[in-house]
Amino acid sequence: MKTKPIKVGLIQLGDFINVPNGIESIKKFMNGNQKMFDFSNIATISSDNLGLPELDNLYYSDQQLYNLIELTIKNNIIQEDIEIIFAVTSLRISEKDLFEKDGNACDDLDFFSVRNIKKKIGIISVTQWMLNYEDKSYRSTKQFVAFNIIPLLCEFILEKSLLHFDFRHCIFDKCWDPDQIISGIKKARISPTSREQLLEGLSHEQIKCLEKILQKVKRPPISEILRHFQENSTINLFLFGIVLSTVVTFFSNIALLPLIFLLIFLGTIFWQYYWPSGKLG
Repeated sequence: MKTKPIKVGLIQLGDFINVPNGIESIKKFMNGNQKMFDFSNIATISSDNLGLPELDNLYYSDQQLYNLIELTIKNNIIQEDIEIIFAVTSLRISEKDLFEKDGNACDDLDFFSVRNIKKKIGIISVTQWMLNYEDKSYRSTKQFVAFNIIPLLCEFILEKSLLHFDFRHCIFDKCWDPDQIISGIKKARISPTSREQLLEGLSHEQIKCLEKILQKVKRPPISEILRHFQENSTINLFLFGIVLSTVVTFFSNIALLPLIFLLIFLGTIFWQYYWPSGKLG
């Protein structure tokens, strides 16, 4: 019997999320090469409708945004039977209960994401990512969003929290150490312990589809590979290849020189895309 795809709705909160083509691009990225989860772009909430942040005039609270999302869904006629909702935003977000308990704004309360398992709503903020991690990780904001969606998606399906701290590079780790955050997205995977937990509510096919998405998260975009060539010693290998090809061509057929250059360049791109080295992965 074929497993029915789980329908997941995507919402853009605000006018900017640092992803070309916005939610449509994220939708295509998540739907590519897998059939177990059906992502769709269901709404955009413009900045004019967001109101002011209620926590210290700095952070939007999880409750404030949950209410706004639920109101938007109620006021919009959505034909699809959406089971889970993810909102992507560049707003700074925090959990109201923790914020009020702490009493002051601090970096630890500037969250990557918040979620309500009962409501099955997750909100992912790209602000911290853009400011502190994107440039060093050689991964796009779109990949970061996908990396965050997957563990939240699993929590919503299982209807329980999956956070634990014993497994490095596990997608369910919540770690504020910058090096581990960057390393985590470069080596995105589902740990054996997490897999055991997921099998309580997900099929092997669904887990396999999640891993296909993670494979795309792990691969640096072509634009980041080219940036890496400019900044890292990988360019030395590329230049060595050009010198070597020039010597070979000098003793053979000079007409083949452009073709050899092109083959070396494309070969290096292919190599770094699937087997990134150095800063890339």
